[in-house]
This record gives sequence, structure tokens and C-alpha cells, in this order.
Amino acid sequence: MRKLFTVVFALAALAVGGAAPATADPVGGVLPPCADITGDAPFYDTTANSVSGSIRTVEPTCNGFRYTVVVSYTQSGVQKIAFFTHMGGRDIVADGNGLIKYDFEGIVADPILQPDGTLAPAVCMAYYSSRGNTIYDAVPDSAATSPPPVQGDGCPGWGLVYGGSPGGGGWYGG
Repeated sequence: MRKLFTVVFALAALAVGGAAPATADPVGGVLPPCADITGDAPFYDTTANSVSGSIRTVEPTCNGFRYTVVVSYTQSGVQKIAFFTHMGGRDIVADGNGLIKYDFEGIVADPILQPDGTLAPAVCMAYYSSRGNTIYDAVPDSAATSPPPVQGDGCPGWGLVYGGSPGGGGWYGG
């Protein structure tokens, strides 16, 4: 539990403190390339109550770098934060890129109004690469300086992922 608190606190402090670039970076714009996250779409499956997907990097991940996925949402009006972290150098290599898979279970988010006018559960998400106290990349880039938002506010600075089933919804904006 102490390790969880330390990681979440450090991530929030880096985000608020602006320890990362605040401008959009082109693919290949982050050095070293193993820290350059190019994305990959997450999926929120409301039947399975799970958020899954992968982080893809320009080159295979580096030893000593930490790759983190953060999910922020409200459940019964209370903000919840879940995270996954992976130390680099032990990932799958796909087409010369690093590929780190993740899966969160037990995600039951409150519904919000979707663009089509219906209500559906949604979560806010961001990906990070870091070493020590330095964030090298964030997806979306604006997540580097934004604290964890909630989906009811539209996930300012983060990616918004609507739920769906089967298979779930995809990444919207950020």
C-alpha cells in the first residue's frame, strides 16, 4: 500500500509541477526513442468491468525507464484512481516497437453524457514514460501537466474512454 501511495503521489506531483514538456511532440520527438510513446487505444468493457490495451513505444523500451498507465474515474460520485506500471526492457517487441499490455479489472465508472446524447460509463486515461523524477513523455501530451481529472468534467488534458460492450469503447480526445 505504501508503494502504491508513493507512486500515485509522485505521479501527481510531477503532473502538477510541470516536470515534462507541455507541447505536443511529433513521433520521434522524444529522446531517447524508447521513451517516446506513440499510443495505442484502450478499451473499457462495461460487461467485464475492465479497461485493457497496450502502450506502444517508437523503439523497444529501455532498462531503467518506468511506463505507467493511469485511469481516473468516479464510482458512485467518489473519485477513484487505478494505475499500472512496468519497468522497461522486458516487453514484447512488435514491428520494432515496444509493446506493453495492461488490464485493469473492477472498473465500474459512473455514466456521463456521450456525444450521441445517451448516457454511458467512461474513464479518463493517460500514459507516461519516466526515469527517476523526470517524465519523458505523456499521452496525451497535456496530461504531463494536468492532475487526474474525472470523466464528468470531460477529462480535461487526459484521454476520455467511453465504455461499451462487448469489447468496449475507444480513446476520445485529450
